[in-house]
Order: sequence, then C-alpha cells, then structure tokens
Amino acid sequence: MRRILVALLLSSVAIAGIIHISSDFVSPEEDTITYSGSVSVLVEEDNLSLRCATLTVNKKEGDWRDMEAEGEVFIKTEDIEAMSEKLKYDVKEKEGSLIGNAIAYLPESESTVMSDSISFDLDEKLYWSKERSTFMKGEVVATSNEFTYDGSKVNFKGDFVAVKGKHEIFGSEAELDLDEDFMIVKSGARIVTEEATVDGDELFFDMEKEGTLTGNVRAEVVRKDTRVRLESKYLKFNTDEGRYEGWGGRVKMWKGRVYSEADRFVYEKEGGVVRLSGSVFIDDPEKGVKIWAEKVFIYLDEDRMEAFKARTEIKME
Repeated sequence: MRRILVALLLSSVAIAGIIHISSDFVSPEEDTITYSGSVSVLVEEDNLSLRCATLTVNKKEGDWRDMEAEGEVFIKTEDIEAMSEKLKYDVKEKEGSLIGNAIAYLPESESTVMSDSISFDLDEKLYWSKERSTFMKGEVVATSNEFTYDGSKVNFKGDFVAVKGKHEIFGSEAELDLDEDFMIVKSGARIVTEEATVDGDELFFDMEKEGTLTGNVRAEVVRKDTRVRLESKYLKFNTDEGRYEGWGGRVKMWKGRVYSEADRFVYEKEGGVVRLSGSVFIDDPEKGVKIWAEKVFIYLDEDRMEAFKARTEIKME
C-alpha cells in the first residue's frame, strides 16, 4: 500500500511549529484527520517522536493540537522513552497521558515506571500517576497508589512498599531523593531487615545500610527461639553491622516476662546482646528479682544478664 506523508503547518502563533506524520492511509476531514497503518509522527518543537497503529489529530480552538494514538504506542522525547496501549497528547499544552500497560524509561535518573496510566508535562518535566504504580531504579523497586516525579525526586502516596536488597520498607507516604539516594518515609513507617522489624512515625534511610526512625519507635528482634520487643523515641540502625541503638525518654524492653527500662539501649546482632545504660531498671517476676543499675547486659541466646553498680531486691516465697 502506498505510503502517505503529511506535514501539518500549525498556524497559531502560540504553538507555531510543524507535525510530520507518515502512514499507510490517511482520511482528512474538516476538524479531524485519521491515520492508520505504521503511523510515524515527529513533533518538531517538542522533539517528540511517536509510532503507533492508528492516530487521530483533532482541531481544538482552531489549532491542530489534540492527538490520540492507539495500538502499541511508542513515544520518545529528550526526557522519556515509553510504550502503552494509548496516548493522548495536547501539542499546545505539551501535556499527555500514556494509558494501558504504560512503561516509561526516564534517562535522566536511569529509572523505569510501570502503571496503568502515566501522565506528563514536557515543559515542567513532571511525570505522575494516580494509579497503582511501580518505580524502579537500580536495586530499588517501589510501589504506591500515586507518584510524582520531577527528575530529581519521586513522591509516593498511598500504601507505599519498597524493596532494596534484603530491606523491605513500608509507609503511607514517602519521598525518594534520586540525587542523594536517600529516602524519607512518613506516616506509619516500617523497615524489615534480616534480624528485626522496626516501626516508627518517620524513617530516614540512606538506601544502603544506615537509617533513623523517629517517634513512637517499636522494634521486634527475633533470634532462634527468642523474641525481644524494644521501644524508644528514636532508633538508629546499621544493617551491615546488625546494630540498633535507641534513645529518647525512657527506652523499654521485653524479653519474655522480663521487663526492662533505661535511658538508652544498644542491640548488636553479633553476640546477641542488648546493652542497657543510664538508670536501668529490671523486673523479672519469674525469678522474683528487681534490679536497679547503671548498666546491664542482657544476652538473648542465654538466660543470663550482667549488671554493673547494681542494687537488687529479691522477693522471698
């Protein structure tokens, strides 16, 4: 079938430019032009190229500006390479939406987004979706109900889940700084590591090994058959070292029926010890023992503790 090449001269001063379109078939009407069969498009001003099975260009407010492409749509600009089942694009506003199994590669940050729909603004270099989306960069795979990307940051909202190596991160809202490779998780933050699950109000994480949780922090550590619960206002962790440090107000710890509180705790995976310091109090109802001390070591793999500068109260049967 004979190929047809059409160049549409956009007469409006506001959007002066040319759209080059080639296809196997073209059907022009007064306010609509329809193309089908191996459609290829170049929007010169936007440096936007497009390939699709069918394309409709509509006049709006006197300008040829509304484009709708369907059937294995491929689009490329300086800032995005994407594919979807459908594309809607306004040449004047430089805004569009990729609809249906949309996949977009963002070269500036070497990131990929997958969603049922992805919208974009080429002037503002903004990309967003209000559909469940998956964002991938390097080892980071993050999903959320909404996302907005501006080239240097990604904001996530609604049922946020991210995986980085052996780390799993959860929350209702998050921000990923792509330049610094740093994540902030807000509103019900949780991180799951090999040895612990830690919840807090906010999580600040370098996406490698170190992070801090703030506000009503609760950590659960599992070692063999031992389960320990820790509470503090702040908690700093290093997952490479398996080290967790909590402070702020009175920190608390439960190991079985043994209750402890202190000014600070440090848990180290290697050796399986929790070090409590600063006005430590221990209550062991099974042994009928209470301890007040400056420092206490509690060994999680053994029924053993060590207290320093301690005072003990023993309940006699």
